[in-house]
Amino acid sequence: MKASASFPAGVPLPFLPMWIEGETLYSWAARFHELQGRTSSRQTGITLFGRSHAAADYAIPLGVAHFAALTRGQLGSPSEILMKRTALCELRPFLSISCWDSMLKRFVDTLRSENTRPTVGIRAGGIGERCPLRYCGDCIKDELAELGTSYWHLQHQLQCSVTCLKHQKPLEFPERRRTTWSLPHHANSFAKSASVSDRFLASALLLSRISEVCTQLNPIHIPTFADAATRSLLNQDVATTVPRRCGDALSAWFSQTQSSQVARVYYPDHADLISGRWIVQLLRSRCSIKPIHWLLLWAAILENVPEELALKQFGLAVNCQAVDSELADHWSELSNHMLYRFVHARHRASNASQEERHGIQ
Repeated sequence: MKASASFPAGVPLPFLPMWIEGETLYSWAARFHELQGRTSSRQTGITLFGRSHAAADYAIPLGVAHFAALTRGQLGSPSEILMKRTALCELRPFLSISCWDSMLKRFVDTLRSENTRPTVGIRAGGIGERCPLRYCGDCIKDELAELGTSYWHLQHQLQCSVTCLKHQKPLEFPERRRTTWSLPHHANSFAKSASVSDRFLASALLLSRISEVCTQLNPIHIPTFADAATRSLLNQDVATTVPRRCGDALSAWFSQTQSSQVARVYYPDHADLISGRWIVQLLRSRCSIKPIHWLLLWAAILENVPEELALKQFGLAVNCQAVDSELADHWSELSNHMLYRFVHARHRASNASQEERHGIQ
């Protein structure tokens, strides 16, 4: 089918399906593709997004400005669609208002993912990278019975969401990345979830819940957020102020947590997540574009706390209340001192090792 068969920007679509609650932008496009009886994913991409390979960008479809113009704003403005219907909402709490506005502008103005994701830190944050579409088999059965179709839930597609909160079971995902417009029931939708231990499921549910909480937050004050994490690690006797031991202690601790096992199952391509060697550098750098790292760390910190209390403690941390105001400066200084000494001690040790090897040669 030729591109000329697509609908020009000024011509309205013959029909306009409404959003299903919690549906992603990719899901809406897949339903449109199916309802219209199209066979060419390329043609649907050109029609809806002005991009022939739009189906491959299922986490954060580009060409949103084209889509909003085509639908005449009836489904929302470009910024509303990006915030409410794509995985981009995961980054919102971790960015300043100016950074967030800049990111939205880039996604609205550009059509080329290779020019967008690296510049706004999407790849660094892991959003949409090597993360397959996820679905819940029980949700599919319910939706087919009630709606006659299934859809991709935004909550299921969040990078740190690995369970269905409604049915409290691990999410499933297709074996291969999708490059066509498809819906959950097109896949092997009714495969049973792998059997997991109660502790694993509880940790996975906690990670999914704090991920959902984050999408509703205003920008987090990362320095205080990091200080709260450091204080919790010190209180649990996990971290140490001895610089050479701190990284090893944190890595050994994390590798024994259920959160590490969740990372092993759901993020097999992210080998660095499993080891926990990233924790010290994350706390030291206070990097704001790595939501998956921050949420995995907090899930590990809170995994032995009852869920209701864990969510309350996490809420205090993200609202900058986890560190008592009278002790805030003390904890911040201790956190910086401990991590600074560790990072630089490791750097000096690495340089000394390299010099020694060169000397031997």
